Amino acid sequence: PESLTWNEYDCDDFKSGAATVCHVMPAYLDAYKSKFDGVVNVTFAGDLVSEWVSGDCTVKFSLETGGIVISGSGAMADYSDYSDAPWDGYSQSIKSITLEKRATSLGSHSFAYLYSLTNLTIAADVERIGAYAFYSCSCPFVIEIPASVTEIGVSAFANCPAPNVFCRADPAK
Repeated sequence: PESLTWNEYDCDDFKSGAATVCHVMPAYLDAYKSKFDGVVNVTFAGDLVSEWVSGDCTVKFSLETGGIVISGSGAMADYSDYSDAPWDGYSQSIKSITLEKRATSLGSHSFAYLYSLTNLTIAADVERIGAYAFYSCSCPFVIEIPASVTEIGVSAFANCPAPNVFCRADPAK
């Protein structure tokens, strides 16, 4: 960063000459601190939402809430390994995942090894849950699979400590 530009969404109660909290992307927090600490009367907080594109979907993560929201019209990308998912660096902070309407697929290996996961909401438009999608997640909750799901990949919920999977799908599909 070379300069600071203020707007109503980036800062809490900005007042010229007074201490202000400026919200930045976690990935840029150190750069802002090293450039502006001691130069301006601002405290930087790395709590803004991080956002990635995954196939036809957008994945947004809030460090403050630990929540991921997946939106879009279509399928998420499949990953060959959990560490290939762009949000893997936040895996210990992810507490909830919400797949919104119109997103049709959870990608393979997309959310494996989430040990802080306490809530998973899958919208009724989802048709597919990819292989190893939630492999080795904490899953200490009921997972409700909507009737729209016609494919659950191999080991999608394997190695989870006894998740309670409630499937609304027709077993004939």
